Amino acid sequence: LLRSLLFPLSKSTIYIYILLCVPITSTHSLRFSIMLLQQLSVLALLLLCPVWADNFYQDATVTLGDQRAQIQDDGRLLALSLDKISGSGFQSKNEYLFGRFDMQLKLVPRNSAGTVTTFYLSSQGAGTTKLILSFWEIHQDNRTLFTLMSTLKEKATKNNSFAYDFWWIISQ
Repeated sequence: LLRSLLFPLSKSTIYIYILLCVPITSTHSLRFSIMLLQQLSVLALLLLCPVWADNFYQDATVTLGDQRAQIQDDGRLLALSLDKISGSGFQSKNEYLFGRFDMQLKLVPRNSAGTVTTFYLSSQGAGTTKLILSFWEIHQDNRTLFTLMSTLKEKATKNNSFAYDFWWIISQ
């Protein structure tokens, strides 16, 4: 694995790595080397972290909703839906230190008052941490208002909740 990761590195990258291994003698070069080392450590993380498009067929298991959770676009898209019976959900087969997720919501026009959509992230083990993002739609005075409620629960003992009201209003 290490060989395959080091192979695409350029000669200049290897040269900089060798340069950092040289003993440091002056204070000025020490400051410069520390700064260079910090920048190169970030670069090394970017180079050594695998970058590929996730495949939900291989990396996820549908845990809730049966046909309401569908993997599409050759495994690059996971569509979750909600109906009167149930919602849908999935669990990753891998563990991640950090990540990013994108979400698009489509609500029923003029008939979705009181809809609560929740995106729920959870870790496993003794130090369980949960992040819950809830999207609320409320109809009031012929206007549609939206609120994003975020809740962070750590080890099932602390509960920190925050609500964000969006500045935009949908009036369709």
